[in-house]
Amino acid sequence: MASKKRKAVRKPPAIAIVGAGSLASALGRGLRQAGYAIAEVVVRNRPASLARGKALARKLGARLAPLGEPLEAKLIWLCVR
Repeated sequence: MASKKRKAVRKPPAIAIVGAGSLASALGRGLRQAGYAIAEVVVRNRPASLARGKALARKLGARLAPLGEPLEAKLIWLCVR
């Protein structure tokens, strides 16, 4: 009886997005639609940045991570100027 070799199915890596502007929003939506998990949205510890980051994190199902916090993600996208 021949045995079938199964290919290991790799789970896409969790992603952190640094920034909460237009690029981060578009990239986050696209990655999520492609099946990637967005683990964190990283922003500066300023009121305006935190507010935008919180809104984006909520939309993406991610955790808000102020700059400097440890990250769980294995892949980081920098979406800042």
